[in-house]
Amino acid sequence: MTFEKHLVDPAALVFNGTTGGAAKGTLVSRLVPGTLDASTPVWRFAFEWDVTAKAPSKSFVAITTGTFDTTTGAVIMEGSVVSGWHVGAPVHEEGQLIDASTFTFAGEIVILPGRGDDD
Repeated sequence: MTFEKHLVDPAALVFNGTTGGAAKGTLVSRLVPGTLDASTPVWRFAFEWDVTAKAPSKSFVAITTGTFDTTTGAVIMEGSVVSGWHVGAPVHEEGQLIDASTFTFAGEIVILPGRGDDD
């Protein structure tokens, strides 16, 4: 599924946005407290993704860990679905900073085949 999100809480690194594709709806993604390492140009962190799909059966929560390259704007994260649609399935996220002034990112979340893949 595709996504676009923008920063709404700079202190806690919380983003609001929308999703398209298989789980079209809204999303909130937030930094897992205590996971941010911004000591180099490639930040490392964990995020919780709460996707609320228009079709409620496709809503899910995923936890991912990964990096944000502040020089290129690229984000890559890996994790798993922890509740809801496809619980237990691996997740791969790739995003790109598209507007530095609003800290807006766009990209894709892929729920990979495997454990929890019921659809």
